[in-house]
Amino acid sequence: MNIFLTGATGFVGKKLTESLLEQGHVVYALIRNSKKAEALSSSIPTDLQKNLVMVEGDVSRRKAGLSVEVVNLLNGVIDSVYHAAAFLSFDENVKDQTFAINFEGTRNILELSKEIKAKDFFHVSTAYTLGQQLFGTETLHPVDNQFINPYEESKCHAEHLVFEYRNDFNISIFRPSIIIGDSKTGEAETTFALYGVIRSLELLKKRLDRKKELQNQTFKFLCNQDF
Repeated sequence: MNIFLTGATGFVGKKLTESLLEQGHVVYALIRNSKKAEALSSSIPTDLQKNLVMVEGDVSRRKAGLSVEVVNLLNGVIDSVYHAAAFLSFDENVKDQTFAINFEGTRNILELSKEIKAKDFFHVSTAYTLGQQLFGTETLHPVDNQFINPYEESKCHAEHLVFEYRNDFNISIFRPSIIIGDSKTGEAETTFALYGVIRSLELLKKRLDRKKELQNQTFKFLCNQDF
């Protein structure tokens, strides 16, 4: 199967890329620049790289910034699209950028997918599109909910947008919760939010392991409920 994948250079995207390649699929990975392409290529086992095709582009641009020639090459070739690219920020000051990538970027990939006649569209969302509701359901959550941050809000709007294309593709929406790393190796690649706390605890443990006189002491972490 030929798969077009966005967000391939992110932590989840890289794991997904490798998994799809291991299953024998050909992955066309949308990459923003050559530096990111090299980073992705170096993380993929050599024997799998023959089925990895780098396509330079940007989800924030119409048709992901792909030239007419590239779009024509993909037309009728791609079976499924995995849209995993997103801008992860909880900052109200960059809300416009968050929506530009997470919402309008999704529209760009949907329109591209429609033009190249993909059959399936798999959208990676988040478990937190429910906003401040206490219970999530296997349905679309209202876009007028109260949200904790612009990221949640943008992803909720994106889900509704994806669902509008249900007559064009076989639509699947995935809602992962907080991903803290590989379940077997513990590997993670970011210091953002919860990842930063876990990374700090790891560094503290390493330092304590070198100081035996501190290993039996109790440490308290002061937290601010407003952050």
